[in-house]
Amino acid sequence: MGISGNKEESDRENRINERICKDSKIVKIDKDLIQVLKSICKIIIQNGDKYTIGTGFLIKLFKKNILFYYLMTNEHIITEEMVESKEEIEIYYDYENKKNLITLNKEEREINQYKNNDLDITIVQILEKDDINEFYFLLPNLDYKNLKDKKIYIPQFPEGNDLSYSKGEIIKVKKYELFYNASTKEGSSGSPIFLKNTTKVIGIHKQGNKYKEENYGNFIFPIIYMLNDKNIYFDDQYEGEYFSGKFEGKGKYVYDDGEYYIGEWKNGLRNGKGKKYYKNGNIKFEGEYFNDKQEGKGKYFYNDGKYYIGEWKNGIRQGNIILYYSNGNIMYDGEFVNDKFEGKGKYIYEYDGYYIGLAYDNFEGKGNYKCEDKEYYIGEFKNGLRNGNGIQYYPNGNIKYDGEFINNKFEGKGKYIYEDGEYFKGEWKNGLKNGKGTEYYSNNNIKYEGEFVNDNFEGKGK
Repeated sequence: MGISGNKEESDRENRINERICKDSKIVKIDKDLIQVLKSICKIIIQNGDKYTIGTGFLIKLFKKNILFYYLMTNEHIITEEMVESKEEIEIYYDYENKKNLITLNKEEREINQYKNNDLDITIVQILEKDDINEFYFLLPNLDYKNLKDKKIYIPQFPEGNDLSYSKGEIIKVKKYELFYNASTKEGSSGSPIFLKNTTKVIGIHKQGNKYKEENYGNFIFPIIYMLNDKNIYFDDQYEGEYFSGKFEGKGKYVYDDGEYYIGEWKNGLRNGKGKKYYKNGNIKFEGEYFNDKQEGKGKYFYNDGKYYIGEWKNGIRQGNIILYYSNGNIMYDGEFVNDKFEGKGKYIYEYDGYYIGLAYDNFEGKGNYKCEDKEYYIGEFKNGLRNGNGIQYYPNGNIKYDGEFINNKFEGKGKYIYEDGEYFKGEWKNGLKNGKGTEYYSNNNIKYEGEFVNDNFEGKGK
């Protein structure tokens, strides 16, 4: 917090509490930080015999791709009431060797204030007439990920005393805020926060917590987005850009089942390019979205490593698709209609086991199927099963069955060739010879001609 009180009360001993700020002398600070410290401002605002003291800093930020120069501090240091009253403030920088008087007049300079449960920031535009060299203005650090346990330091004017700084580390990050154990005192409000060994500002100190051994402040990057008519939002499920109450721009959303999406948003929905992840961090889908559904080109990964690349419409596969095994070999190359194989296509099934129906997709249209003994099938599919006309082959490529299928079984008319060369031509039902048919010797002479029931000679026959 800033310091408010009578002028007489400020005549206190000029010292730094060692617990609060360990290094009170400029000479103790690393050489690469000297320029940083020249940009830290002591802010004094007087109103009669009352005054407020706080800390601020000079920073340059882009707005609509144009570079602007600002003084940044807390809103509870430079308040809305002060701006409305067009009060004059004093800033001291370059180790307090330089002084400027700035009138809080919104008619001549841009003044933006962000005050809610999370944000506590005021930025005041610095004009050419203020005659502050660009040399004194810092740049922002827009990194806000993987910050927990990172080392930080905070230059400040604790209790309005000499410029010093405290060190600590980040404890946690939440929404617009970061929490840390670097010490501060009254008068430190508005101080910049730096990551160790950096000279760009990552945040602004807001205040301390009396009941916990932690202080907290705001990130810098949300202010840049607000200056450009955008916002950044954090909660337990969403982290990213935010505009007019809706997710907009780039963001990450975590679903209740632990899966999550990282990508582009528009009007609160997934729109544009993005990636959907399984909760273990493996990619589930990578491609294009329109109004929260996959649309356009995309790549989908199954948990077991199989994946496909192709076209989507309204959240389902539609158009040309290539389906791959986990080893990268093609499983299916052809057309999809309403998320099913349909139309022209080639299906190469390498599964070495029993076919038990729909495993990953509904086979529909023409394709190849390899059976449990490494036999394979070329023909028609419907609803995930062999349906229609097809040919089943022995592993050596010789035809085993040429005919009709219903629900994955021989049904209708078909020709079955035994491995010894004998063969059967006739009617099938439920995978067995049923009805009229003829069995032949390998030399094409008739062996039996007549009726069958469940694969046995039964009824009239010769």
